[in-house]
Amino acid sequence: MNGTRSEAQDIHRNFHVHRRLLQKHQKSELPGHREALLLCSPRAKFQRIFELMAGLGPEIKLFLQNGHAEGEDPVQAAYVMFRLLRDTSKETLLSAVREANSLKVYKTKYIHNLLESSGAKEPALVRPQDERLLEIVYEARNLDDYDDLI
Repeated sequence: MNGTRSEAQDIHRNFHVHRRLLQKHQKSELPGHREALLLCSPRAKFQRIFELMAGLGPEIKLFLQNGHAEGEDPVQAAYVMFRLLRDTSKETLLSAVREANSLKVYKTKYIHNLLESSGAKEPALVRPQDERLLEIVYEARNLDDYDDLI
């Protein structure tokens, strides 16, 4: 390796030479790596998420198609539903999409609101029947008293 290029050798004794970049935030695109770079582009990632979500169930595919007919971007809608999968289960998401399809509402905001309203319940407050139990006062014991038990 010298100042302008770096060399690497793999297990098959093939040498790989790359031009070295010396400035900050400078990127190099090698023609041999172009296909891998395209697979990692944001547009390709969104397209893969769209394909994943469309293959998740027929109801999601129908939702995305009908949403596209109503002017919603199907790739962006698939991404929103993909993000919803972090907090909800697949079955819950499919159920919400089925309900939206039955009501002929093809907006991801409806599904988001539907799932948020079902998970936003506050836990029930638990109180004892005898309120005097909350007023129990006790004297703390010295930790040396427990040494005899060991």
